Amino acid sequence: MLALSLSAVSVLPGCGGGSVSSTAAPSTLGGVAAVGHPIVNGIVQVKCAGGGPFQSTTIGDGTWKATLSGATPPCAVEISGGTINGAQNTTPYHSIAPSLDTANITPLTDLTVANLASTATPDTWFAGLTSAALSSIASNDAVNKALINLRTALNGLPPLSNINPITATFAASPGNPSDDMLAALQTAMANTGVSYPTLLNSASSGFSSTAAISLNAALPAAYAGTPSGSSILTVAQFTPTSGAAGTAVVITGTNFNSSAANNTVNFNGVPANVTSATPTQLVVTVPPAATTGTITVAVGGQTATSAIGFTVPVGLAAQYFTKKVAGNVWTWLRTTSGLSSTQTYTRTITDYTNGVAASSEIFSWNTVTTTIHDQIDATTKAWVSKNDSTGTITTELPETFSVGTPFVWLPAMTGQSALNATVAAFNVTRTVPAGIFTDCLQVNVAIPNTMPTQTLTYYLSPTTGTAVEVMLSSSNMIFFTDKLQTYTAN
Repeated sequence: MLALSLSAVSVLPGCGGGSVSSTAAPSTLGGVAAVGHPIVNGIVQVKCAGGGPFQSTTIGDGTWKATLSGATPPCAVEISGGTINGAQNTTPYHSIAPSLDTANITPLTDLTVANLASTATPDTWFAGLTSAALSSIASNDAVNKALINLRTALNGLPPLSNINPITATFAASPGNPSDDMLAALQTAMANTGVSYPTLLNSASSGFSSTAAISLNAALPAAYAGTPSGSSILTVAQFTPTSGAAGTAVVITGTNFNSSAANNTVNFNGVPANVTSATPTQLVVTVPPAATTGTITVAVGGQTATSAIGFTVPVGLAAQYFTKKVAGNVWTWLRTTSGLSSTQTYTRTITDYTNGVAASSEIFSWNTVTTTIHDQIDATTKAWVSKNDSTGTITTELPETFSVGTPFVWLPAMTGQSALNATVAAFNVTRTVPAGIFTDCLQVNVAIPNTMPTQTLTYYLSPTTGTAVEVMLSSSNMIFFTDKLQTYTAN
């Protein structure tokens, strides 16, 4: 007679003989231990929030696997001893596993733990680790934040942006991107003289040290020297990370063309001028029409995109429309071509509540005074003006400014069609009859009527001492020059 063990079989109620609960299959945790070469015969210890501790040993390719019967994650892992490329391993490395399955153990996972636990000595932290302490810091959210910090600090390793060093399946051999990143890290440390304990200390305090920054700067060239990095076009980082048109930006990565003309660089889709090039570095100039967004580099059929965006700040001219602060006062003096008289007016922001700015603007023309009361609607961004003599005017303002941004311009009165306006440029320098404008906003407005289409072009730069030129273009040309006399800001 064949004997059948019930330890691995469930008998359901109602099927005869009562019920027997199945025994759950034991959980496992494993991965690869490597530093650019596999760690062979290293002792792996695992501590979990519940159950254990557990132990395993790495084999010739650096892989390890532990059976964690009754374990409750999260778990922390440490490897010590063993050999690396035939030499004795004297550095313990660590990893963290929010769930049971894969936990590689490498310098990248060790730096993640150092950042996660805010410690420069993960081995001391591991030795004193308790279940309660592990549960409190090793949530998925906490681990993800530490990984983001690692990727930001070591963005000179392009594959790190989409490879999770803890859970990625990889082989510890040259040509594998995960392994080549580890090899590049070792090369960069040797080239910069940054020791691993120094790097751990930087990781524990947010990767803000000079050592971490200099190491990261050396990573693109180090990765380019690996098999997987030798032919792949990458954008690792750029500096500065923000700037107006004309700013010089240094882009580092791999496999750029040494001829500047053979590299195509775009800032959020706008072509930029490349002024110099090496295989790992490009120097480019932010184009006049650039807006905030990623940087792309195209070379020989390959295209690489930056992991983060380059910020193009909205100039002061645009802020004049969108950033109103209670108490700010502008006083202007207007002159008109062909007229000898002048007009003065003052704009005062009188209130700012719940994102709505209310202001009064007083126009004085010779002996006639007109008062306009303005209010900006926080939701629609509409600028509603109540003119004592002409009634209510509404202008829909754009919340952000980009070249080509359309919006509705003054006047939009009862019985009169709205005027369509377009942002022509911002953060640029323009020379107009009133002078040279820097950091200016240029707005073009089409005015259809029975005469040939007229265009109002506004050059606005509301910084102390600069002028505002309003140009009316038609069969006749009239220039209104508004000179900013005083500007008081809170």
